[in-house]
Amino acid sequence: AVRMPEDRVAVYGNQFMLRYLDPEAEGVLHSPGLFTVPEEAGLAVYGEDGRMDLFRTYAGNLSDYGNRRTWIGHRVLAPSTAGEYDGSTRYDLFYAPDKKVSVNDLMALTRNRFEGTAFSPDETGRGDLRVIGTESQGTAHILQVFDDLPAAMRAVGWLCLANAEHSVYLPVSSLITDTAESFRRDSQERSYQPEMASIAFKRLCALAEQDRAYYGAGVRNYWQGMEDKLLAEYPSVLTRAAGMYAASPEDAAEYLTEYTTGAQEKAFKDANALFEELLWYVMDHTDTLKYSFSYDTLTMGDTPTQAPFVPSLKLD
Repeated sequence: AVRMPEDRVAVYGNQFMLRYLDPEAEGVLHSPGLFTVPEEAGLAVYGEDGRMDLFRTYAGNLSDYGNRRTWIGHRVLAPSTAGEYDGSTRYDLFYAPDKKVSVNDLMALTRNRFEGTAFSPDETGRGDLRVIGTESQGTAHILQVFDDLPAAMRAVGWLCLANAEHSVYLPVSSLITDTAESFRRDSQERSYQPEMASIAFKRLCALAEQDRAYYGAGVRNYWQGMEDKLLAEYPSVLTRAAGMYAASPEDAAEYLTEYTTGAQEKAFKDANALFEELLWYVMDHTDTLKYSFSYDTLTMGDTPTQAPFVPSLKLD
């Protein structure tokens, strides 16, 4: 393991990334046998400078399954370093982003499905392409650290239940003492339990992803509006809590807990309402006939009559 430089980013597709390592360098951790075991087994591979190439020693091969996700990280956060995808390229683990990376950028990255590339399953119809924003995501998390806040409330987790593409990120301070009841629910039983927040969000995602253009776009737009609102107002929430903390940490914790549970309860309620509205929309528009027929001209119309789903919900 190596310490990540503060001025760099890293996105990689669950693949071996390290190549050369100085075991004596600051910020490096390694097992005692990292170098000696492959050497003694005759499996070590060395670079031109005589140093052990850890990637070629321990992994050896690149896979598009992971390497494309590493590349898309470059394409999104540092397009100047990306170029066209090359399956034989070992992309850098750490690199400078082309611009400052925001929480919103990271939210979008977890939803990325290689849009606008030859590797988008939605645009190509291919079922063998592994993306970042996969439907099988269980949860997604973004950790934000505020150095100017008291240590006990310095960390904020933006937590998303179910797969991020059609769910919502909600802020959770490290100072809170409770969560909404639906978010506390857990079960060892693999079954349909819509009173659990994770199931409520997941069923909405599953329905929205049956047709991303007609079903999913309206859901994404609604959650995007909620996230924009939370991102805009949460800094002032933290500022107020920090002021309270100086006089009473307990009062600050209570305030943040109430804010957090309120946001969770609204999101849970909205997820259920969105699901019901979308389900009715799907029922109302399940028809293979997508064009209207003119009895005057006895011909079919030129454009589909169906309009994409638009939620009736409004953000407060």
